[in-house]
Amino acid sequence: PLHDLELSYRPVDLRSMIDRTFESKLRERAQNIKRPLLGGGAQYLDIEVIPLPKESKIPVGAGITFRDVTRFHEMRLDYELTNQELETANEELQSSNEELETTNEELQSTNEELETTNEELQSTNEELETMNEELQSTNEELETLNNELNQRTDELQLTNTFLNSILN
Repeated sequence: PLHDLELSYRPVDLRSMIDRTFESKLRERAQNIKRPLLGGGAQYLDIEVIPLPKESKIPVGAGITFRDVTRFHEMRLDYELTNQELETANEELQSSNEELETTNEELQSTNEELETTNEELQSTNEELETMNEELQSTNEELETLNNELNQRTDELQLTNTFLNSILN
C-alpha cells in the first residue's frame, strides 16, 4: 500500500493530495517542492496528481507525475540574483549621477566666481593703466619743469657771475 511507502509523505504528502483529487475529481498540483539529495544538494520537483476516472465517474486510481524543475529553479534564482545586482548597479549609477550633477553645479558656480574675479581684475588693470598714464604725464610735466629750472639756474649763475664781475 502507498501509505506504507516513504514516498507517500516525502518530499510532499501524496496521500492528502490523492484524497483531495478523489473528492474533487480535479487535478492537484504542488510546485517547486524541494527534495534533499544524498550528496548534499537539492532537487526541485513539480508534482501533479490526476484522477483516473472509470465509467461510473468514481476514480479507480490516480496518476502521479514528478517533473524535475531543478534547472528552472536554479535559473529563476540566478535571474533574481541578477536582478538584485542590476538594481544595486542602478542605485550606484543613480548615486554617481547625483554626485556628478552636484560636482557640475559646483564647477559652474566656481566658473562664475572666476569670471567675476576676472572681470574685477580687468577693471583693476584698466584703472592701473589709467594711473600709469597719469603718472607718465605727471613725470613728463616734472621733467619739463626740471628742465626749465635747470635753464633758469644756468641763467641765474650767469647773472651772478656777471654781477660778481661788476662788483669786483
